[in-house]
Amino acid sequence: MGLTNEIIPHYYPDILKAYTKAAIKTHPKDILVWSALYFRCLANGSYPPVKHRIEFQYNNKNSLFSEITPGMLRILHRHMGTNCKIQTQALTEKWKEVGFPKEFLEEVLQTGGWRKGDVDWLRFIGSVCYKITENLDESLIAACYVLSENTLPCCFTFGQYRYIALHILDRHSELSTEAYLEKVNKIEKISSHQGGMVYMENIKMII
Repeated sequence: MGLTNEIIPHYYPDILKAYTKAAIKTHPKDILVWSALYFRCLANGSYPPVKHRIEFQYNNKNSLFSEITPGMLRILHRHMGTNCKIQTQALTEKWKEVGFPKEFLEEVLQTGGWRKGDVDWLRFIGSVCYKITENLDESLIAACYVLSENTLPCCFTFGQYRYIALHILDRHSELSTEAYLEKVNKIEKISSHQGGMVYMENIKMII
């Protein structure tokens, strides 16, 4: 008994408790792969792949796209830690590491024109959000959550909002550009009174 007490750290129950809560919140598809990444991140002092809250999946017609949620995408964003351009290879490796479907990434890279070279990170976030929500307003709300430095209240800059919105409009001809640009102008006026920030509630208000 004495030997056992010396081998097992006294803080082990706290680690196990935190791990259990993280697993319940995140609900990973592959618990073994996710667990390995979780403890690797703890050992390296980096962000563990943990959602901040339990999420309901979007009712996407394509089952492949329904496997990704804004919370999962937020995890990836925290790991990549950039709003600039990243190499396709680096993104592919990290995508695989966090256990996301390979086919989903291939679809987004192809539609975004990023099969080789660098990936525009903000546009990539917007593309993924649109794939999983199938709605422009909802995709921008999701992007706000992904990019926000805070969980409550969620916000991002007007520049990020506009950049992502215009990218989605440009890639999807079925959307009404003129109608949505009116919303963009309204959001710009609202953000001018909020230090240039756009809050999730602002987007919901003009839907």
